[in-house]
Amino acid sequence: MFIEGVPLMLLEFAIGQKMRSTAVNLWKGIHPALFGVGICCISVSLFLSVYYVVVIAWCIFYLFSSMQSELPWQGKELCTKYDAYNALKSQADALSSNVSHYQAMTDKNASIWNVLNTTKSKLNQTQFEINNFADCCVIDPQQWYFYTKALEVSTDIEDYSNGLNWKLVGCFILAWIIVYICVIKGIKSTGKAVYFTATFPYIILLILFFRGVTLEGAGNGLKTFFTPEV
Repeated sequence: MFIEGVPLMLLEFAIGQKMRSTAVNLWKGIHPALFGVGICCISVSLFLSVYYVVVIAWCIFYLFSSMQSELPWQGKELCTKYDAYNALKSQADALSSNVSHYQAMTDKNASIWNVLNTTKSKLNQTQFEINNFADCCVIDPQQWYFYTKALEVSTDIEDYSNGLNWKLVGCFILAWIIVYICVIKGIKSTGKAVYFTATFPYIILLILFFRGVTLEGAGNGLKTFFTPEV
């Protein structure tokens, strides 16, 4: 990154600030033989925008989805079921460990058989309850919302029953409209937009940072984040 990435980035910024022209005219102005480099720059930007606008469409979808009193990916019912599922998983792990422990003792003490059979019965019942949980309860609620509600991922690659995800299609079109508005007047309008796009993310990050560190349990989260797993 420091040998190639940063120098090339600074070179791009410096040349853009000096020449103030399109990629093709910029490189052609440096030397006519570099005309192809400008074409490559435009091609790379085109290919990147094809998939990056999709990510922007996701952001727009979440922006509209968050405009309600309770966030849909943090529903109380969904989170309660997720917690119940994890509790059953922990119980099943403990029962499985007890079964292994009692099986090792059956040869030494025949009375352990009753305890072993009771533990196995509880384990089977717990496993049955775990298997009856819906998919929305066995994964993180935020992850479940992203795949099933935002993306509407089908169960199989040949499953076309859902059709197009019109909500994301609308967000995708809106994202391209925003891009078009930003560049409609050429590079000058883009330069003005940079004043906003370059500073706004840092303002949002600062707001989220101070909001996060003031929440309950923030200290435990920071401790977990900065403590390496050995």
